[in-house]
Amino acid sequence: MTALRMIGLAVVLAGIAAACVFALTGVGAARLDAALVQHALLSTRAADLRTRFAAVSQIDGDATLPADLAHDGETAAAATLLLQQRIVDLGTSHRLTLLTFGAGRTPYELATPAVAVELEAQGEWSDAIRFIAGLEALTPRVAIANMTLRALPGSSDPGLRAPVSLQLVVWGLYPGGGV
Repeated sequence: MTALRMIGLAVVLAGIAAACVFALTGVGAARLDAALVQHALLSTRAADLRTRFAAVSQIDGDATLPADLAHDGETAAAATLLLQQRIVDLGTSHRLTLLTFGAGRTPYELATPAVAVELEAQGEWSDAIRFIAGLEALTPRVAIANMTLRALPGSSDPGLRAPVSLQLVVWGLYPGGGV
């Protein structure tokens, strides 16, 4: 091999090595840039949450809840009964068959007392979805927890008319605190 060929081969190999290094570091740099953007976004969200937590922790424990959050009733049992009646009315207006319902427990440890209703219902898929949307629109506001929505076996209709079973806990804040 002549010296000129060896120099040419060395230049080609150096070019290939440089291209490989550039390609590998380019992928890493792109991932690093994406991670930095995500870090900035998450840092902003974390700062917003810290601000909100600070505002909530400054609220006096005896402060009254806004009207759209507080469930009324002389006692927690009365407030639970009122919430249960609203849910039963909503379920029947959406053509659901309520199989079981009754007072339940909130799925969280809360500083503010709460009322809860557990229920199981059956109906068509579209009716169950409209019922859930109706729950989300209730005032005073409620939260939905532990929701399970299942297609019932033996259904030949996979569409909006498919029969489903729905289980969930609906709860809301009750500032009265009494039982």
